[in-house]
Amino acid sequence: MIAVNEHGPMVWLQRLDSLSASPLAGTEGATIVFWSPDGEFLGFWADGKIKKIRADGGPPVPVCDLAAPSSAAWSEDGTIVTCPGRVLAGDAS
Repeated sequence: MIAVNEHGPMVWLQRLDSLSASPLAGTEGATIVFWSPDGEFLGFWADGKIKKIRADGGPPVPVCDLAAPSSAAWSEDGTIVTCPGRVLAGDAS
């Protein structure tokens, strides 16, 4: 899920055996999030890029540039499909 704390929007994870969620470092600015089919990675959009990060943490890896997505999905063959979102006037990212 995406939640906001003092660092802005971030991906937060909650283990099934826990009552609380915690932010996933490296996901600052995230606005969409989606899982890899094997559950090992999360994909997210931030800073004009689709990025992926291990679900157990680590540095995010840029996958591609994308001005503004509206949604995304990760297929079993490793393809990430997204629909470009609307870029708002004045947002040239």
